[in-house]
Amino acid sequence: MQMMSKHALAGCALAVGLAVAVGAARTAPAQMIADALEAGRRQGKPVLVVVLSSKAADSRRFEGETLGESAVRDRLSHFVLVRLDLEAHAPDVRDLEQRTGKVIDAAPLTAALDLQGRLVADTRGFVPPAEFIAVLDEALERVREP
Repeated sequence: MQMMSKHALAGCALAVGLAVAVGAARTAPAQMIADALEAGRRQGKPVLVVVLSSKAADSRRFEGETLGESAVRDRLSHFVLVRLDLEAHAPDVRDLEQRTGKVIDAAPLTAALDLQGRLVADTRGFVPPAEFIAVLDEALERVREP
């Protein structure tokens, strides 16, 4: 039996949590972000969309090293989370492109959206935990600004 590192286990647990944060069962294509925004308005939380790809080494590294970090998980509790697979959730990825005006052709990518669905912060590629926490804090600050 193969043993997993604590970071790999944390990443797996986070991936499961992200997948169910908005509800794993989708009722319609390209509905995940809209559902998350509605949940965010009810909860008073911004939305963080995390786009990953099982085919990309940087995605696996970001998921394990950054999203698996306890301080990052603490910050993520202030967001409604949506995990999109670049390939499997193509309609939702296109929806995110339309909402943000950004081309999404690689993963990992994160996009923080305010309660109206406007982009307030984003990242591309692997981002170390401390740097990602700073991006999340910036997003939370921008959401709080009048």
